[in-house]
Amino acid sequence: MSLVPQTFEETIPAAGRFRLHRRLGAGGMGVVYEAYDRERDEVVALKTLRRVSADGLFLFKQEFRALADVTHPNLVTLYELLAVDDQWFFTMELLRGRDILSYLRDAPHAPLADALAPPSAVTRTADVELALPELTSATSAVARSAPIATTVPGVDGDTIRPVLRQLVSAIAALHATGYLHCDIKPSNVMVTDDGRVVVLDYGVVTAMAPDGERAASWRGTPAYMSPEQATAGVATEASDWYAVGMILYEALAGRRPFVAADARALAAIKRSTDPPDPRSHAPDADPELAALCLRLLARDPDLRPSVEELTQALGEVVVATPSAWPARDDVALIGRGRELTRMRAAYDQARAGQGTALRIKGTSGCGKTTLVERFLDHIAREDDALVLAGRCYERESVPHQAVDGLVDALCAHLLSLPRDVADAVMPVDVLAMARAFPVLARVEAVAQARRRSAALDPDPVELRRRAHGALRELIARIAERQPLVLFIDDLQWGDVDSAPLLADLLRPPVPPLLLLVAYRSEDVASSALLRTLLGRDGALAR
Repeated sequence: MSLVPQTFEETIPAAGRFRLHRRLGAGGMGVVYEAYDRERDEVVALKTLRRVSADGLFLFKQEFRALADVTHPNLVTLYELLAVDDQWFFTMELLRGRDILSYLRDAPHAPLADALAPPSAVTRTADVELALPELTSATSAVARSAPIATTVPGVDGDTIRPVLRQLVSAIAALHATGYLHCDIKPSNVMVTDDGRVVVLDYGVVTAMAPDGERAASWRGTPAYMSPEQATAGVATEASDWYAVGMILYEALAGRRPFVAADARALAAIKRSTDPPDPRSHAPDADPELAALCLRLLARDPDLRPSVEELTQALGEVVVATPSAWPARDDVALIGRGRELTRMRAAYDQARAGQGTALRIKGTSGCGKTTLVERFLDHIAREDDALVLAGRCYERESVPHQAVDGLVDALCAHLLSLPRDVADAVMPVDVLAMARAFPVLARVEAVAQARRRSAALDPDPVELRRRAHGALRELIARIAERQPLVLFIDDLQWGDVDSAPLLADLLRPPVPPLLLLVAYRSEDVASSALLRTLLGRDGALAR
């Protein structure tokens, strides 16, 4: 009997490329299959988006893009993001192993469905201490150190240390890319049969906030959430380290430090109560690891150890910067005065009402991105300019690939505006725009327009024309309110189908904005998009 639903087999995108073997598991947002990829000639894990909603699509794309270009032995390797019609999926390496606690305890393989279970929001209680008896209202807000329903002896320190070192290395590498995981828990940390620790599931990964600030993140699994994330919806690197402390506590003591009736009560306990020493449950637990565990579980995030302190405590931790994350320094700016002057002149021209586009080209690794980002940082800080930035990815095949990241940034900006301001900049043809760029329905003004409007003409050519016009109108209205710069990086990997949209954006009269595009000069001949845009009649030929 087939383990793959026939309906999915019949409708899977790129069906000629993939042959599904079996369903591995499902969560609230997606289903994961084991599949043979004929192009790669290997078996992969294929994750699909179960239902395409605006929020779900945004998170799905973010999950892939956060780590798409990163190579690190302790982070799962992602391969390709693809979309065909309304179906989205991405592929990644297929891992065989056990969750971290099962591995440490030498237990049987954990159910894959659990490893792929979706994180809950803090308002949900289904994932909190499922096996526990209900606490009475009189005791629900009181910390309890009783064992969870199934307890096992603690694990010795010599077994824990090499595994913990790899977990620390993985999370440090993720932080080095500018992201927080926000859902570290045993089922999201796998240990393969050869002892390799791999962090999985970036479904709620969150970009770090600027220095001194905390990122907003309400999502995660309550049992492993830090106090600040569970009660205030904010997170820093220390929030991920707290979750590591929870895993370490379970490994040492054979149980979690706190239990509660629901997520709200659990958050209150964490905020007000220090965890008991793991050795109060397991007297033979490694004293050094027990002390480290308590530091990781400090209520004040500033008191938790840094990655440098963790390295010192554990020894031999390889905290290498991921291969795809080049250091940003001033080397790329040396001798770049002429380029900076040209960008400034183009920006001043746009501020004066004459929209323009500027190309930044150069060989791979010459510092194009650093140069542009430093310029954009400056005008955003000094001139209060609005910068919307996106990039193209080599291993993606999605609609409007050249501007997809830019539209995500536009959506984030609209979400930050007061409702009346967002309403004021909406284009007339909102429905066509939302159909072509479904992630924009995260904005309430767009979502409402979709709910109250009639169905669209199904003609794809007409829909595309209307959507392009609406997006141009939206961007133009935003540019009238604030200096606006759009930046598309790695344009050489964009799709040729985006050329008409960019041409429409730049047709006279150009909205008062600056469009910056960066691309590799060595890829001009091989990129259909660049050949189209830079050709005699191309939108960027001037």
